[in-house]
Amino acid sequence: MSLENPLVVDGLEINDWSRPVVEQVRSGGVDVVHATCGVWEDMAGTMTRIGSWRHF
Repeated sequence: MSLENPLVVDGLEINDWSRPVVEQVRSGGVDVVHATCGVWEDMAGTMTRIGSWRHF
């Protein structure tokens, strides 16, 4: 990382995450995302959603 090649961070992102969404974010030049993943779900739903990220 340098001034010529900065690390781009999206500090608060809420989305319905899928591979196409991740690819779109990356194509926009974002390197790191702080992803909110448990907004509408209960605890079990949130854990299921987090577990599904392994398949991206």
